[in-house]
Amino acid sequence: MNVLSYLFLGLFSGISIIELVFAFLEKEKARKIIKPFCLLILAVMVMVTRIDAVLIYMGCFFGAIGDLFLIKKENKFNFAIGTISFFIGHVLYISEIVFILLPAFLGHQLDWQFFTIAICIMLGCSLLGIPLSYKISKSRLLGVFGSFYMIILLSVSGFAIYAMCLGLINYIYLVLIGGLVFFSSDVILTYTSFTKDIKRRDFYIMITYLVGQVLIVLGLLLTFLNVVI
Repeated sequence: MNVLSYLFLGLFSGISIIELVFAFLEKEKARKIIKPFCLLILAVMVMVTRIDAVLIYMGCFFGAIGDLFLIKKENKFNFAIGTISFFIGHVLYISEIVFILLPAFLGHQLDWQFFTIAICIMLGCSLLGIPLSYKISKSRLLGVFGSFYMIILLSVSGFAIYAMCLGLINYIYLVLIGGLVFFSSDVILTYTSFTKDIKRRDFYIMITYLVGQVLIVLGLLLTFLNVVI
């Protein structure tokens, strides 16, 4: 990482703290203005570090798009587009892990079998989760998509664990922790949106969301820098 990397990482930290302060004080207008810039700055941080780390900073950009649409998450269309953006972002993060691990897969048929089994387990768990997702959202479309979305979120940590089992331990543990923290953010978002609202909900959502995002991105970026020449 270079000087610009640390500069933008510091800028991300600063604007994230401001966002959290406004969220804690429940200053909604100010918080909503600042919110999309957090992930946008994080994406720029990745770009100035390694311009070829495309999947990582594109994942951040889709996160910023999701933030933009979820400013008015009461609108079902905005909620759907925002969720789809986060879904795409996490697919990109998972794809980055797979590309980093690609050399380990080559010539090891058993690894590909485990990889195939993992996909089948993801699909199976998604299908099993649809009834619960439907019960929470009261919508067939959101029930189906919500179940698949949650499995994708957990899969970020799942693939990180798989990478660690293959010996890629250096910084990938940050992705594991970040994926779980991000998942907890969406659990809070889902609960407060469809079940019961809580005081300072956006503070709890944003602190877990921002910590989860930065851990995932730093874990992927630092691993990328150590693996890709």
